[in-house]
Amino acid sequence: MLMKKIILIASALCFFASLDALAVQAGTVPKAEMKKSARPTAQETERTISYEELGNFKGQRVIIHSATGTTRAGKLTKYSQTQIDIALDGSEAQFTFLRDAIKSIGVPLAPQETQGDGSAKKN
Repeated sequence: MLMKKIILIASALCFFASLDALAVQAGTVPKAEMKKSARPTAQETERTISYEELGNFKGQRVIIHSATGTTRAGKLTKYSQTQIDIALDGSEAQFTFLRDAIKSIGVPLAPQETQGDGSAKKN
């Protein structure tokens, strides 16, 4: 009888541990759903803006650098004084950032247009 109780308790613990392992924390996106394009390229230039300026960029692409060292890019879908939501690039996933978890915010700059058309012949 004691052995059956031990097996039952061990089975229950394994079951609940597996559920916890499968759970996704709020504000995270499973790796299978996130494509590489959600992370901006190293060559991408950006202009740093303040959190308060974000309200002017709703519907536009922003780059978020979190306090934990991650960087995510996507379209700003929701802005409030306490948090923002972005639709990650290359995915339908929404990502929520609490204001306190954001280290810095950038907006991508368009590549500078070259001076002239480069068609002049060199001697």
